[in-house]
Amino acid sequence: MKHVFYIKRKPVFWIPIFPFLLFWLISFSTYYFGPVSYQGLSFYGFSFIIGCLFLFFLSYVVALNIKFDYQIRDWTSSKSFLRLLKFSGVMVFLGSSLLIIDRMVYGSSDLGVVLNEMYRVRSEFSKSTTFLTTLSVIPYSFKLVFVSCLFYAVGNGIKLSKAIIFSFFFMVAVDILNMFFSANRGAIYEYFFFILYYLVLVKKYNLKDFIVINKVSVTLVVLSLVAFSYFFFVASSRTVSSTLEYQGSVGSERIRWEFLDKNMTDLQKGAFLQLYDYFNHGLEYTDVLLPHSPLVEFDFVQLLGVRFVSQISRFFPNYETRSSVLRKEILYQSGKSIYGWPSVFGISATALGIVGSLVFFPIIGFLTGAIVKKYVVSNSLPYFILVTAFYSCYLLSFDWFLRDFTFYISAAVFLYLILQSKSR
Repeated sequence: MKHVFYIKRKPVFWIPIFPFLLFWLISFSTYYFGPVSYQGLSFYGFSFIIGCLFLFFLSYVVALNIKFDYQIRDWTSSKSFLRLLKFSGVMVFLGSSLLIIDRMVYGSSDLGVVLNEMYRVRSEFSKSTTFLTTLSVIPYSFKLVFVSCLFYAVGNGIKLSKAIIFSFFFMVAVDILNMFFSANRGAIYEYFFFILYYLVLVKKYNLKDFIVINKVSVTLVVLSLVAFSYFFFVASSRTVSSTLEYQGSVGSERIRWEFLDKNMTDLQKGAFLQLYDYFNHGLEYTDVLLPHSPLVEFDFVQLLGVRFVSQISRFFPNYETRSSVLRKEILYQSGKSIYGWPSVFGISATALGIVGSLVFFPIIGFLTGAIVKKYVVSNSLPYFILVTAFYSCYLLSFDWFLRDFTFYISAAVFLYLILQSKSR
């Protein structure tokens, strides 16, 4: 690792934070230059978001260029690795089974309703799941550990058993089914980017491998088209038609590109605007929240992630974090929907404060860069597990980094493996 120029030529160093940077690049681009007009950000809001992104990026680059001491160990022949691969595979299979059983028996699994009355799924059937779904969280939280071990095995030429392969595809199938029956879109987005992660970090693909016409590039393009079609289907189906038509009629004046305005019905415009706003409304939410955010704050529970808070809410339905209450008050008074995404920057501003955010972003950027570099140089299984965990965080970081229990399980396994290797 001689200098930045050497590092930036290696896609493997950038794939872990690629989804995070790509999302916000798209967000800013579509906000200011896309086919839909917006009110624009204040100087304060624009400076804060750009400042956080710059500090994150700079600290990541600094970490990649620092020399670290590495403990080289061959994990491919380790009994710990093989046991972990089998154990995590069994746990994920168990968690996936509990999840799909609860969905099919007690929750939303009516194909006709999903296809024809999807708007009912979110409001009615999504709350029909039972404690079995909560119970499935425990074994299912080994998902990222399992994926890491599986990718690590493939990358190092280790043959996988049929049981492991079946467990992986069963997990993927359950995720897709659960996404479909809950009128969601997350699984397609997540697995598309994990394919990129696999190709770059495991198969060592370079940029030229994606821009030439081959099986991989064609497959990714086809998957992108299928994903976009499904995204639009969900956007146009999970909201009542009359609501979409009204939104399309009212929002027509926001469409800058005349050919879009002329060639879409009001219902299609409403679905298009709803889907389009997912990319960038977090910018305006952050802009609204910033003037009322504290300088320094530390809402520990909020920082643990939305999945953690949602599990608390299962047992204490009225529970809300301090920063969540603050955000709802600010958004309500400003006329914004309290159910919208305030973005990772809005969450940070209210949960850590303005000053706290400007400290947090460079810290997490540096930490990620150090972990990535240690893995790339040492090919260490524990660091690969942690890189995968952080990648998953950045993949869904449009509202916060630490989203669910899969990250914490991965971090715990990382610590266990590191301590185990040092004790030998």
